[in-house]
Amino acid sequence: MADRDNPDFFPDFLSAGTIKGDRVVNRDGDNLGKIEELMIDLQDGRVAYAAVSFGGFLGLGDKSFSIPWRALSLRPHEHAFTLDISRDVLENA
Repeated sequence: MADRDNPDFFPDFLSAGTIKGDRVVNRDGDNLGKIEELMIDLQDGRVAYAAVSFGGFLGLGDKSFSIPWRALSLRPHEHAFTLDISRDVLENA
């Protein structure tokens, strides 16, 4: 199995367990939260959206957001995904 820490690695597939817990950041590198779950569209057999937690401390006060899968871009060497949104938008949601 390929190693996500290898700089030449860019996967075609990753297991859901590998993605769960990965950080979500914006283009500026601001931490937006982490992926808690992947939701599968059973009709199409594809990931429909990621449940992302934002804010809080030690799991208290977290907000949860359903982010369409196609809105996330993989950053394989950082164990992270990019979401093109400002932190302020999530804080005020």
